[in-house]
Amino acid sequence: MRGMKTKLFVALTAAALIAAGAEAQMLELGARYWEFKPSGSASVGTDGLAGTDIDIQEDLGYGQKERVLGFDASLGSGSEIAVSYLSLDLAARNRIDRTIRFGDTVYRANADVASALAADLIRIAYRYQLGSYGFRGGFLAGVQWVKLDAEVSAPGFGAAEEKARTALPVIGVNFRFDPAPMFRLDFGIAGGAWDFDKTKVAFWDAEANFRINIHPFFIGLGYRHISIDGDDSSIPLEADLTFKGPQFIGGLVF
Repeated sequence: MRGMKTKLFVALTAAALIAAGAEAQMLELGARYWEFKPSGSASVGTDGLAGTDIDIQEDLGYGQKERVLGFDASLGSGSEIAVSYLSLDLAARNRIDRTIRFGDTVYRANADVASALAADLIRIAYRYQLGSYGFRGGFLAGVQWVKLDAEVSAPGFGAAEEKARTALPVIGVNFRFDPAPMFRLDFGIAGGAWDFDKTKVAFWDAEANFRINIHPFFIGLGYRHISIDGDDSSIPLEADLTFKGPQFIGGLVF
């Protein structure tokens, strides 16, 4: 599974970079180490019957900090093609204190419930910035792919799982401030909403980073906040999830 994800990211990156090759002036490859706490709620039903609204911290035990790696690539200068990839793979165990329904399974109070939550986030976008050295600002427009998998199980009750997939258009703004040749501040927010047939999804991704440039390398730290709000009435499924926390970044500029 991990190998397939890596191959997909490489293929998407290559396609985006080839498409922008005619205007390429600069290639940037980056990685990020993100430490965050998940929060929010979700409910999964079956055959038109709604599931229990489950708090992922209080009911499922997602109270600990999680750590993941993400990757980014961009090509161009001012006019850029940008690709990003982030994969979340979370697991928790908790003894529930109330009866909950997840999918077609009911888990009674005091059940020892194990759960897993996985999300893959891939974005391909065009980014444009105006301004002179010292300060730049611009916009972003592209497509965001969101994949969510959730599973709950408990001894004596069985297991239930649900999957959600969607691609939605995203737009955003970004600002860059260079107080000195070695230092840089980046601010950005991107997101969008999708309402089609029986599926509604809203996605937002905001971050702020401070980085030190030692050509051709850069390192830095910042903060990232991602929220996913989805509703699929055909299942029915509702999810309102937030992932936020500090991150460390690093990479190369050619």
